[in-house]
Amino acid sequence: MAEIWKPIEGFEDFYEVSDLGRVRSVDRHETIPTPRKPSMPMRRLKRGRILKPWPTRGGYLVASLRAPGKKKPARVAGLVCRVFHGEPPSPKHE
Repeated sequence: MAEIWKPIEGFEDFYEVSDLGRVRSVDRHETIPTPRKPSMPMRRLKRGRILKPWPTRGGYLVASLRAPGKKKPARVAGLVCRVFHGEPPSPKHE
């Protein structure tokens, strides 16, 4: 059975979560300024990777999601719940 990956709402172009509870960044092109020619920015491919979540004091795994203008630590269990099963009826039902 293959692992199923789906985009995370609000971070569709940057992150995906799997049905096995793993979070990864996706391949994307970035524009970066060049020091010698500021008028000619350079585009490069940034490869995606599996993120390393860390445990909270309560034992939940958390991953840091970042996009231009956004930064959000998110519980991995909550991401899987929202992406694969929809929004929970209340925050305590993740």
